[in-house]
Amino acid sequence: MTDVDSVKKVCDELKNALLSNGTETIHRIYADDYQGISIYGTVEDKKDVLKAYQPGAVDLQEYEISESDIIVRDRIGIVTGRGVISGRFGELTFKHDVRFTDIFILRAEQW
Repeated sequence: MTDVDSVKKVCDELKNALLSNGTETIHRIYADDYQGISIYGTVEDKKDVLKAYQPGAVDLQEYEISESDIIVRDRIGIVTGRGVISGRFGELTFKHDVRFTDIFILRAEQW
């Protein structure tokens, strides 16, 4: 399996975990020093993501990637793309057409 294939596999695992509120998989994939942007535009960390994906919180109904490119250099994988995500977060219903950049770092032989 190439490094690009390995990063794609982790992306697919993460997508499935987010759709099913699979917090064990999310915990394994997200680095302890993870930082991202929430749907509210605020900075979030791993603890925030795990809390958001507890059963009964975020309910993703759609997660479709229409464009995607993966580049791997040394121990860094960069995934860029475009997609649509929709669902419910608490009382908020959302549907977003997004462009994204995800960065994966190979640590202890795990992306």
